[in-house]
Amino acid sequence: MLKRLALAAASLLVGCGGGGGSGGSLSISLSPNPLTTTFQQWDGPKQLVINGHLDGPSPSGPFVILVTFTGDAFQPGATTVNLVSQSDATAFLDTAIGLPAGDHSGSIQVQICGDPSCSGTVYASGSLPYDITVQPNPVLTAAPTPTVVTATMYQGDTPSWNAMFTLQGTPVAGTSTLATGSDPAGLVLFTVNGQAGAPVVGSTFPVTVTAAPNLSPGEHTGAVQVLLCRNSCTQVYSGTTTLPYDITVIPSTNLTPLGSLSGAADWQTLNGNAAHEGYVPVTLDATKFTPRWLWNAMPPNGVVGTVDIKGPVTAANDVIIAEVDQTGSQGAESRLLALQEKDGSVAWQQSVDSGPGAANVSPPGIAAGKVYIAETPDSNLTVPGAISGSFKAFDATNGSPLYSVPVNGAPAAPTNGFNPPAISAYPTPINGSMLQDFQGWYTGPNQASYNFFFHNFDDSSGAAGNGPACLVALEQGNTSQDVFPVPLLPTAAVDSANNAYFVFSGAVLVANYGASGSCKSIVPNQSSSSTLQSDSAPVLVAGNSDVLVRTSAGNLFDYDTVNSKLKWSASGSFAGNPTIAGNVVYIANTSPYQVEVRDEGDGHLLWAWAPSGKGESMFAATMIATNNILFVSTDQQVYAIDLASHRPVWSYSHPGALAISANGILYIARGGMGFVNLSPAIVSDGSLAAINLH
Repeated sequence: MLKRLALAAASLLVGCGGGGGSGGSLSISLSPNPLTTTFQQWDGPKQLVINGHLDGPSPSGPFVILVTFTGDAFQPGATTVNLVSQSDATAFLDTAIGLPAGDHSGSIQVQICGDPSCSGTVYASGSLPYDITVQPNPVLTAAPTPTVVTATMYQGDTPSWNAMFTLQGTPVAGTSTLATGSDPAGLVLFTVNGQAGAPVVGSTFPVTVTAAPNLSPGEHTGAVQVLLCRNSCTQVYSGTTTLPYDITVIPSTNLTPLGSLSGAADWQTLNGNAAHEGYVPVTLDATKFTPRWLWNAMPPNGVVGTVDIKGPVTAANDVIIAEVDQTGSQGAESRLLALQEKDGSVAWQQSVDSGPGAANVSPPGIAAGKVYIAETPDSNLTVPGAISGSFKAFDATNGSPLYSVPVNGAPAAPTNGFNPPAISAYPTPINGSMLQDFQGWYTGPNQASYNFFFHNFDDSSGAAGNGPACLVALEQGNTSQDVFPVPLLPTAAVDSANNAYFVFSGAVLVANYGASGSCKSIVPNQSSSSTLQSDSAPVLVAGNSDVLVRTSAGNLFDYDTVNSKLKWSASGSFAGNPTIAGNVVYIANTSPYQVEVRDEGDGHLLWAWAPSGKGESMFAATMIATNNILFVSTDQQVYAIDLASHRPVWSYSHPGALAISANGILYIARGGMGFVNLSPAIVSDGSLAAINLH
């Protein structure tokens, strides 16, 4: 096949030499002969040069120089010819773009003609063979760990999975190595260090595979094609690197008939009950876990993250949350909302407050068929003694308001007033009443301090009850409030004997709300390295009246309240509330990053578990223990850890606060209200997921 490369106007040669006629007396010699070169594929295209010399007199009239070739080694139309003298010319030929590795040979013909197509007079011609060898680029591949991404996800989610690649071979020195990848099937997205392509530092590089949106239910298989390259990825190494994947998508809805789960009860308050154990005495089969429904708050302005979910708690066949829209047109708006367990539809909803300050609403608590919350205004409280709020009760079956009790009071007023109070505690049921904290921060003339006001309200009428007289350290005209001039944790714990357990600086306080009205404090041993300045709720150990408390310094204390002493302590960087199941304690540690399982008798470590491959950095919510499975939320997803094998047997690709209902439904308030130091560990995305556990 003859291909035209270039035409060179040769009118400059007119009149040079004596007339040439038909070209029979003329010839062209070409060099180098043969034309040969060798280069690596990524060094192309190459520019090659041939020189032509006209032997004999030049043509008497205008002429052109035509260069053609056989084969596919050169770019058509990319050759130029320069006239050097009366009888010499130089041609520049560019090899084809993307010329494959291998041997490429053929011939190049140069003609001097009287017309551009050489269909008339041909004055002279010459040819030379060429032989171009393209060598493959250096081989550089990478081996992935894991070798295959095998995962299960729920329809509508876009989870991510991490892998680590290790280079196989040595990169060419002098330029940085880059990695990039794509999925021909378009089922997953591939990033390196969070980018579409990124430099490889050292011999390994991490990648993230993210499911494409709207994958249909079923099994999806394929492989990401990974390129290793250099010079802004204009030069690609030889070798094949792939990351196969096998992703199973489970339908997002499975509305199986509701049925009670033997051993499970309503989730009433923080960690399920007044003891805050976080223990549900059931045995579960992880192969039966399926998503039941997903509810989204749908914020008015359509911006994800403007709705905060607090809770959830459960009652009969409903799940109840406090929902706060933080960007409503009139300011924040708070709602109490009940969703039907069977399908996630709204059973009832009740506006709690709107305008400035409505975000200061507590998580809900539930007892005796009623739902309770507390709220405080966020107005500019500059008047001494103006700390105020309300405690509200609603019918759990239909949401109708039952009562709203104003709460007022403060310690002796400092001269420069009060900052706005805040709600951060669950209501806790106790002996026909509910304990609820209101907290205010004030600055006195010479100090700054917190004061926490614990109120107990009759759960049928809302009437204020009298707290144990020994607790009323500072009385402000309301005998229902227990006022402490030192920091306490806002959520108290309660046992079956109506003892309430409070945590404050340096001690655990046990107060009886029954007939005795007695109270006592347990102070840490002098050998303890830190006082009990705590920001976790007390957790009661069933059967022996021990109390577990995490200190704000990150240590774990176990108090023997019968003998009024510190039983044991463990040093660490613990976060969140401990969970207790029988004589086993579960607690999250942030350094080292792991869940620790300890013996409640003496605190020694039984075993530990740490997530891998998801880039987690914190634990997002308190754990739930069952007879055979521990539910753990990190800041990335929820895991079900088998207590026998210490391995995950199920996961859900969104984190959040956890609850389990009497009907065996696991609730995940996605992204919201997991507590680390009593602050949300992650921002709520305004959705609630229901997972069938049986």
